[in-house]
Amino acid sequence: MVFQGHEPGAVLEYFYGINQIPRGSGNEKAVSDYIADFARKLNFTVIQDEFHNLIIKKPAAAGYENHEPIILQAHLDMVCEKNADTVHDFTKDPISMYIDGDLIKARGTTLGADNAMGMALCMALLSHGKAHPALEVVFTSEEEAGMGGAQKMDVSALKARRMLNLDSSTDKMFIMGCAAGTMIEYQLSANWDNPTDDSVFLSISIKGLIGGHSGTDIHRERGNSLKILGHMLNALSEKINFNIATVAGGMKVNAIPREANAVVVIPGASSRDA
Repeated sequence: MVFQGHEPGAVLEYFYGINQIPRGSGNEKAVSDYIADFARKLNFTVIQDEFHNLIIKKPAAAGYENHEPIILQAHLDMVCEKNADTVHDFTKDPISMYIDGDLIKARGTTLGADNAMGMALCMALLSHGKAHPALEVVFTSEEEAGMGGAQKMDVSALKARRMLNLDSSTDKMFIMGCAAGTMIEYQLSANWDNPTDDSVFLSISIKGLIGGHSGTDIHRERGNSLKILGHMLNALSEKINFNIATVAGGMKVNAIPREANAVVVIPGASSRDA
């Protein structure tokens, strides 16, 4: 295993297992079944609904029976994004991970630590925890696509009044808040034209950026490939006359775009002139 000999061993073992299961938003059944089977083998109460949400109940450890129960919550899905030159099918391929110094990374794709690490922490506590009150572990689906699972979940089975959400990237810190998102659909009229025989097609690509989470990393001033491409096209339009054939970039609304590309058409120009 890629994490052999690294600590915390139990958490990383579960993290590795989760990352073998494709789990993009709307495709959480397999990972939901995997965790449900894990919990049933430990003889815990498992509630699994048609939306693949899970509630797992573990009794209090000895000596903690009189403590108030607590909810631990994480989400099942991940943001599925990859580099353009990476061959990866998020519906069937596991995440390819490797260790780089003190970091765990993925080869050409998102790592899925959001929120596999939260799930792994819960699984480790379910299987190894020895000092805790009664636990109600909640895993929700479609979090990355608008909290769909949480909105459809029947919470009547939950008795605890306190909850810890394990979907933060900061250690040793409690966070009260949430990174919101806004979606805008913008329609722009276009004039369509056929290229002439002497037109030149040029491809412009932006790649090699760091990317990141559009909420937790947005203040780090990392490059946005779509914005950079837009600035380049605007600057180019002040120098030469061209048409746009295609523009594409980014894959998910909650990930800072790392790659973008455009194909522009310069009418009436030879390849030498271009």
